[in-house]
Amino acid sequence: MTRNLIFHRKPGGRAGAYIIVLGSALLVSVIGLSALLAQRIEMRALSADTDSIQARLNARAALEMGLLLTSMHADWRTSYGNGLWLDDQPLGSGSFSLAASDPEDGDVTDSPEDPVVLTGTGYQGDARHNVQITLTATTEPLSCLEVPLLSAGTLHLNGCSIKSSSPLASNSAINAWYADVYADVEAVDAVTGSTYHGSTDVAEPRTMPDDGVFDYYLANGTYIDVYSLYYDGFQRWIYGDLLSPASNPYGDTNAEGIYVIDCQNQHVAIGYSRIVGTLVLLNPGSATQLFEYLTMEPAVENFPVLLVNGNMTFDVQGAVWAESWFGVSFNPPGTPYDGEEDNDTDDEYPTVVKGLVYVSGWLDSYNSPLVEGVLLVGGATWIQDQFKVEYGGKYLADPPPGFVGQSRLFIVPQSWRQVVD
Repeated sequence: MTRNLIFHRKPGGRAGAYIIVLGSALLVSVIGLSALLAQRIEMRALSADTDSIQARLNARAALEMGLLLTSMHADWRTSYGNGLWLDDQPLGSGSFSLAASDPEDGDVTDSPEDPVVLTGTGYQGDARHNVQITLTATTEPLSCLEVPLLSAGTLHLNGCSIKSSSPLASNSAINAWYADVYADVEAVDAVTGSTYHGSTDVAEPRTMPDDGVFDYYLANGTYIDVYSLYYDGFQRWIYGDLLSPASNPYGDTNAEGIYVIDCQNQHVAIGYSRIVGTLVLLNPGSATQLFEYLTMEPAVENFPVLLVNGNMTFDVQGAVWAESWFGVSFNPPGTPYDGEEDNDTDDEYPTVVKGLVYVSGWLDSYNSPLVEGVLLVGGATWIQDQFKVEYGGKYLADPPPGFVGQSRLFIVPQSWRQVVD
């Protein structure tokens, strides 16, 4: 058996000088242990590199999942919301998480037009990797905003004279009976009757709002109790009133001028008043109407001026009315008209509905005012006597809440980036 250490006196050397010779067995053992250690170090390094690569791939998978969720669910903003969307989801022997944030105002849910930052985090072993992308949103307006008047049901033009410089449309049919139609008309079905002084065309149906059209305004509006309105034994009245962001004779004001009345099947008449805002009528009685003299415009430029969840009648004079009739200023400080505000009672106002009007049910119109904007009717429409509508293209360029189609998301170029915690 070979000894582990053998000491030899070095020939000719000085006393105490020796050559240390390692035994062959120990030498082999040390070399083997060194090789094994090196292999383990190499395997650990390789494993760490592999985990790091896999964590990076898992983070990328998280972002791909985020893109999939936003494409599959139109309501992804509200259904997933702010912060963590997916937490520690298994993927192979690792996992991933996904979170969302709004870089502009911190709230993913409040606007379909806001950008969103998706952050994917991948895990594998001890490795962790974060990566982000920014998505920008583009929204398309509903195609109903392409024309000044669209009736989802039949558009009946009975004994009237109607004028428009832009096409009038129906997602059903158009029928003129002893009418003078000074406009081009488009219908999905037949165009019948007389007399048309413009073109009569067949068109594809245009997209109307869905049931969510009222959501923003109900969530952000100020409610007015229908029983606080003047009652004449048949109708509740908004009469001789000014509604605006600075004025609400029935309660608190609303900064966006959004006022909501649940009519509770009461007949509500709005007339001899000035509305600067968005008036929302829910559950209106069958005799609910715009009446006599009226001046209406939105407080927020691209917002609707009137939203009706039900049926509506227009029965207005289309003439000028005056503050002196009431001894009240309808353009006091805080609510100017045409740039002017004062406390006198010398001003006059045209009868006009200026803005976007949406009626979910049918519309019956007599002696109608000038409508400057867009008039959308979810049911059939009857127009009698005089009617003039002037197209307001601003709603197509900048659609308000409820009138936007599904938003599309695009990855901002060069927004992919690694994030270090």
